[in-house]
Amino acid sequence: MRLQTKLIENKLPSRLLSSKIVIKILEELVIDGPQTRTSLARKTGSRYSKLVEYLDCLINFGIVKEIKGGGARIYLINEENPRSKIIKNFILSWISLNDEIPHGC
Repeated sequence: MRLQTKLIENKLPSRLLSSKIVIKILEELVIDGPQTRTSLARKTGSRYSKLVEYLDCLINFGIVKEIKGGGARIYLINEENPRSKIIKNFILSWISLNDEIPHGC
């Protein structure tokens, strides 16, 4: 594989957004705002250990921020990251369409 192709593949959204759990984490943070790991694990139905892996990945991409305080870690969308803004706008725009997802999808 050519180096240029590899560099492009590393920047594709599918590298980050290919997991249903990642999508659920992002939806929860956009819709319900900042949350703890425990809350996100419960709401997404993810195992805690797997959720931590996905959160670390989202933090490394700069999509999510972690705030430590009061003994708890709080996670939120990183509003300073342009990719985060795109993801947030996509989720909110999708919701605003008010239509149902077709059966079988």
